[in-house]
Amino acid sequence: ESSLHKSGIVRLIIINTSATMKMQVFLIFTQMLVMRVFTQSQECIVTIPNGPIRGMQESVSSLASLPYFKGRDLTYRKYLGIPYADPPVGDLRFEPPQPLSTKWRKTRNATKYSNSCWPASLSIGNPDEDCLYLNVWAPGNGSSTVAKAVMVWIHGGGYSYGSAEAYDPTMLTVIGDVVVVNMNYRLGIFGFLSTGNNVVPGNMGLLDQKIAIRWVRDNIALFGGDPKKITIFGQSAGGASVSQHATSPTNIGVFQRAICQSGTMLSRFALNRDILPFVKRTAAKVSCDLPKMVEMVKCLRKVKAKDLLTAALPPPSLLGDLWKWMPVVDGNFIVEDPLDMKKKKRGPVIRMLKSIDLMIGFNNHDGFSNVWVWAKNHLQKDAPSFPQAWDHTASFLSAFRNLVKYYTDTNYAGVSTVEDAFSYAYLDPDLGNDTGNEKLAEITHDFMTDARFKIPTIEFVKMHAAQEGRTYLYEFTQKNTGAIGKPEWLKGAEHSDDLPYLFPDVATFLGRPKSEQGLSHNMITYWTNFAKTGNPNEPASSQGLPEWQTFTTDSGMYLKLSNNITLDGGITKTGRIELWTEFLPKIAGSAKCEGRKIMRKMNRKEEKSDGA
Repeated sequence: ESSLHKSGIVRLIIINTSATMKMQVFLIFTQMLVMRVFTQSQECIVTIPNGPIRGMQESVSSLASLPYFKGRDLTYRKYLGIPYADPPVGDLRFEPPQPLSTKWRKTRNATKYSNSCWPASLSIGNPDEDCLYLNVWAPGNGSSTVAKAVMVWIHGGGYSYGSAEAYDPTMLTVIGDVVVVNMNYRLGIFGFLSTGNNVVPGNMGLLDQKIAIRWVRDNIALFGGDPKKITIFGQSAGGASVSQHATSPTNIGVFQRAICQSGTMLSRFALNRDILPFVKRTAAKVSCDLPKMVEMVKCLRKVKAKDLLTAALPPPSLLGDLWKWMPVVDGNFIVEDPLDMKKKKRGPVIRMLKSIDLMIGFNNHDGFSNVWVWAKNHLQKDAPSFPQAWDHTASFLSAFRNLVKYYTDTNYAGVSTVEDAFSYAYLDPDLGNDTGNEKLAEITHDFMTDARFKIPTIEFVKMHAAQEGRTYLYEFTQKNTGAIGKPEWLKGAEHSDDLPYLFPDVATFLGRPKSEQGLSHNMITYWTNFAKTGNPNEPASSQGLPEWQTFTTDSGMYLKLSNNITLDGGITKTGRIELWTEFLPKIAGSAKCEGRKIMRKMNRKEEKSDGA
């Protein structure tokens, strides 16, 4: 099941399993009633350089009775399925996107979503290679002379699945008084095949995003947006994409701010450093394994999309990422390995990074969604369900050390010292055969969260904080009460649990408790304030909310987002963070005895912290 479905982003109402049948019927009726409000709309026309387009003006008047919306203009306009580049079909398959060359005189209908891009695992919308379309939401009826800040959303999905259509920014637009744009971009093999040379350099999906952002810069004023106040934001692979744009020298001056949610360029799922063997295996499956890259690509362009999609699916891997089609270092858009970028003090990458303000964060249990697959494959391959996968603590301990080895890239003589250090940091010293599966699951998803999300976030936020732009860090901890399939013992936010609060449909919003309505309103306020000013605290304020202080490496200040929002500090100084960011590099280059000294030093720091 995709994170979109688990998070309640799809158009169905996700109802808590404890709800009664009567409540389910009531909520479904409420959604139908709200959707009826949506249909009370009128046409609105905008003329872009390629020709006129017809959108719809609508109102969410059903929200007028809520305290957050009293006296607020609940009107908005939306334009769906606007082409932003030529269709990447035929000879343009695997090519960088080409500027839209089509023009039209007759008004083009922009009231329905267009094709989504071929995903690697599931169909959302109507998938097709002709999929480079974007959607625009704008507040009010268009009569305002004040240009609005613009937010450009990049969806996640491991660079292999997902669709703009899954995210409805109506509430973001109305509450935040901002223009919101989202786009489809090429996914999987269509967006991220690379031959490692100039035949197909790769990163077509990122270049789709890039040309869409430039379309926004060049055209958004026609929709009431301010082209000098553009914020790009995204989640998971979308968040990683945002950071890749934020460090690409080709983007200087195109946007002013960036928001990365549960994903950065330093995340393990954000770069493939060895894609060519997988490309060749895929080509062989469709009889295109030719010796010359030019001929191989020419052959692949002739393969039917569905056949190519099937051939491109990798077998599920145990420790590796499920999808292999990821960005690569192409020397142009991604100029060098991100692990090398973070060491730089100057140069084109740093000039780009220092030109923007950054908001960034993670969910406290981002790694939980990876645990079930890991447990099922490593500990008991035929485990019927999670967490019954763990029958023997000994097998867990062995598998955990393999997990550490994989995520720390420790293929050197000191590997046992690294495994010892991480076992010390994450495992309970009293761990035994009577340890419950819930505890073992907690250990694993803590490690997965750190390895895949938290540490890459901390590393990137430190990288940006060393520059001139303002930096804000958050941790989202609110459990999504509307999602299904979560164990009761999981306390906090899984991967994607933040999304229903930023992109709630009206029916879902009305069905939430007042405390969660408040969290949604407050998050949207923080996010849209940042888009307007680069400061999440201004211009709009919510009474009782703490001031979100900027992050510095010394202070480690960050906002903890839940129904009870608080400010905390010192995040970079916690034992596990220091293990990854400071001690690991030292252990990696030290002898075993030196590693033991470092571990003892960690122990002293922990004891001092506990006694403070």
